[in-house]
Amino acid sequence: MFSTTNVKADREMELQRMLDSVSALAASALQPAVTLNILFQHCSPDRLAELKAALPAFVRAQAVEGQVSLSKARNILLAPVLAAQEIAPEALVAFPDDDGWYPAGLVERIIEHLEADPRLGFFFCRYGSQPRQWSPEQALTTRPASSADVVRNASSNTIFVRGSVATAVGLFDEQLGLGTPNHGAEDLDYALRAYLTGRGTAYADAILVGHRDKTPGIRAKYYRGGMIALGRYGRRQAGLARELARKTAVGAYLCLRRELSVGDYLSAVRAGLFAA
Repeated sequence: MFSTTNVKADREMELQRMLDSVSALAASALQPAVTLNILFQHCSPDRLAELKAALPAFVRAQAVEGQVSLSKARNILLAPVLAAQEIAPEALVAFPDDDGWYPAGLVERIIEHLEADPRLGFFFCRYGSQPRQWSPEQALTTRPASSADVVRNASSNTIFVRGSVATAVGLFDEQLGLGTPNHGAEDLDYALRAYLTGRGTAYADAILVGHRDKTPGIRAKYYRGGMIALGRYGRRQAGLARELARKTAVGAYLCLRRELSVGDYLSAVRAGLFAA
């Protein structure tokens, strides 16, 4: 697992909730070998030493004294792990947000789901502030994901990929994501690459991962990044081409609602059309 947090953001309670959910996974009946890599931003060496003393044994912590983009933060953690070939082909790789959490039993069921079907390489679901609570007799219900499912519902904190897929996909695109001029969509770009590896992709159309609810009012902020990610892959599959056309129409709608300026819309469309 790979995550990042900003020490200055006062998210200690949220981070602890995420850590507690991963601790519960490590102590579950499956007893998986869990490693959670965390990059602490705005974090001095002395502060990192203090944090390490209080962190669970499964956490590998690194720090930067400034702030980097979300995609850069993940790559700082991911690059050496990929270079050292530390990710086993059948491992489960995930990217929990520092303010998200996994309800008890969820990750165990995802592990079992992928173990039951070796063809699957990518699983995702939806997130929200009131995720589904599991009982022992409940099964994980999924369907083969469509391109529309991936584009509209895959996000960093709901992405789970098999180790072989994580190795094939590689790093996040550092031109995308919070902290870059293009804002979001580093997770969409990653999800699309995972989807296009050719391994099976399963989608659970349910709120399974805990996280604050989506905020419709920020659609315009992330529009440009989404256009770039879709522009790259829209020519590779008819379904993705339809999603690119839909995204273009959504941008026009946002302009009519004055949530997005015409200049920003046209710039985003150009960026998507010429994305490489």
